[in-house]
Amino acid sequence: MVGYEGAYYNYVAGNINYNEFVDQVRQSEQVNTDWFKVLSHDALTQTHSLSLSGGGDRYRYYASLGYTDEDAVVKTQNSKRYTAAMNIQSNLTNNFRASVRLNANVQKKDYLPSEISPLKYAYNTTRALPCYNADGSLYYYQKHAYSLGKKTNEYYKYNYNILNEMENSQQNYDSNSLLAALDLVWRYKNLLEINGAASFQRSSSTN
Repeated sequence: MVGYEGAYYNYVAGNINYNEFVDQVRQSEQVNTDWFKVLSHDALTQTHSLSLSGGGDRYRYYASLGYTDEDAVVKTQNSKRYTAAMNIQSNLTNNFRASVRLNANVQKKDYLPSEISPLKYAYNTTRALPCYNADGSLYYYQKHAYSLGKKTNEYYKYNYNILNEMENSQQNYDSNSLLAALDLVWRYKNLLEINGAASFQRSSSTN
């Protein structure tokens, strides 16, 4: 019940007179809302990494840090990821070798619930519907939620603006994981080799 269809419905229903109908039609003709521009933007992803490696005859090491910031096409949606890794290998003696590995990552995602689909809204919504009022405030229109009876006028209605939904609705996902491992190798000439390994892993996520 917005735009030309809303004005026509109100005129046929007797809620407005002909002159008011014409005025509302003219207002709709002047509105040309680009919903894709309102609800989406160019997505920018940035990735940064720092690594360090080296060693000598007895040992070798490698360490790295990483950061990724991934922006979504839909506004208010974003994903961040932090990573860290370390690996040290050492020949403690001619017969004994040890290596230590550490890996960790943290991920945070902010996105919208499935009930709110801005791109679907932008595709299906008329451009004759304004997003803002003349004073810059959000333009709300009445939307049907569910039926209270058999008659079409017995609907529960509420004021709706897609930007208001996006600003007040959010789904968050946080996860982190840690892995630590130790490998030991003892060798006696070419006759005997003993391997020992231990590891610890922890991960959690909240949605």
